[in-house]
Amino acid sequence: MGGTGRRDDRAPMTSPKLPLLQAGHGGPLGPSPFASTAPSIVIALLSLVAAGVWVVADAALPGGRVLAVHLLTLGALTTLILTFSEHFTRTLTRTPGDRHVAWPIVTSVSIVLLLVGLATRLLPVLAVGATATLAVVGAARWRLRRLRSRAVGARFLWVVRSYEQAHVLFLVAGVLGGALGLGLVTGPWFAAVRLAHLHANILGWAGLTLLATLVFFGPTMVRTRIEPGADADAARLLPAGALALGLAVLLLAASGMSGPWGVVSRVAAGGALAVVATIATAVLLPVLRAALRAAPSGPRPAVLGTCGWFIAVL
Repeated sequence: MGGTGRRDDRAPMTSPKLPLLQAGHGGPLGPSPFASTAPSIVIALLSLVAAGVWVVADAALPGGRVLAVHLLTLGALTTLILTFSEHFTRTLTRTPGDRHVAWPIVTSVSIVLLLVGLATRLLPVLAVGATATLAVVGAARWRLRRLRSRAVGARFLWVVRSYEQAHVLFLVAGVLGGALGLGLVTGPWFAAVRLAHLHANILGWAGLTLLATLVFFGPTMVRTRIEPGADADAARLLPAGALALGLAVLLLAASGMSGPWGVVSRVAAGGALAVVATIATAVLLPVLRAALRAAPSGPRPAVLGTCGWFIAVL
């Protein structure tokens, strides 16, 4: 009806056009937060395939099982640890940007030189590769420390500190491994130094990194909250665990001494490792309980399995 401001009841009613429900509300999706890690993931996968080939071929290929183990620990694990340690550190310290694109290249070249030296027994190549790899890890540790020192008030800085300690243990393992590879250690000392090298790599470099990451990222993966106080406990306990592990590595290396001193060193190393196991269990149990309470999801079995495996191995 004209001029009255009233709606004509005879006019057809139209409903507003609803927007399509699309990811990003129809806009372009941004890049994945893990996009910068893709080259390192590809390198790690190629290293895993190569390690499998060397395991199957055994003595038919140069380097045999020794090279297969180092394809796994250096080519795959070290590449991933270096990449994700810095990635998570930048996230936790709220530092924008990614590590320079040259670092994966430099890392891969140094590791390839080391592996070629192992396979061919060319000591100069092995020495150059080992030195370059130690320099890369040392530089990575310096970057982590610099990022942590510039951050103010971040809750999970203790995770970055644990990453730094893991890098230090890799440097110790690298020096021990270099001495083994270059033939500088012989006799009963060879087994002792090799054992120390393995523990520094597996429990220190890989284990400490994984342990710290699980505490802050594990509950997030299973879509639940971390237990109250669990991060504070981890921040207090993990430095002591890293110190105990470093002591265990030195004692294992010293167990090459003959006579009672060798026995004392082995027993003391066992005690130090028991401290590491106790601390790791105390740190992981809250993560395990949080994952058990969480609703079923894809990552949940992985988090449960990793926590259980870690505790059992230690």
